[in-house]
Amino acid sequence: MKLIDRFGDIFQLSYVAKDRDVAVAHASARLGIANFFCFDGKCPVRTRNGVEDLVLKVAVANTGAHQFEIIEPVSGPTWIYTEGRDLERQALALHHIGIAVVGPYSTWQETMAALEADGDEIVQISQLATGEQPQAMFAYVDNRATLGHFTEYLWWAPKMNGTPTMPAIRQGA
Repeated sequence: MKLIDRFGDIFQLSYVAKDRDVAVAHASARLGIANFFCFDGKCPVRTRNGVEDLVLKVAVANTGAHQFEIIEPVSGPTWIYTEGRDLERQALALHHIGIAVVGPYSTWQETMAALEADGDEIVQISQLATGEQPQAMFAYVDNRATLGHFTEYLWWAPKMNGTPTMPAIRQGA
């Protein structure tokens, strides 16, 4: 499957910021986004260097079936968010588009296998703890050389649909 074939499931535009709260104020004032849900997140991710804890400050705002996300990288493997970006000069810098992987966890596993089979390098992927049941998973593919941004694939358990961090979307909707 080619990347363009997956674009029908884009649901998110994500931006990186030096300061999440300043960026949220900017997005509220300039873009009229008033419904941000802010949280601090820490999760283990697998990168080229093994498994590391990633710490982020995040803000998401859902608009229908789409989401606007702001990420402030705090610690861990933050290079994925900061490399090649001048966060001193911009309130928001485009980082990635988010593509929904909708369906059971097996669909997530099949999608990751298909990405690898297609030669896409997964540079960061959420890591489950031993025995942990998956609730939400994400993986970044580096498309900067061809598209100028990363592509994030996101899956969440059907029971999470419609929570503050995940818009209610359906495949092909």
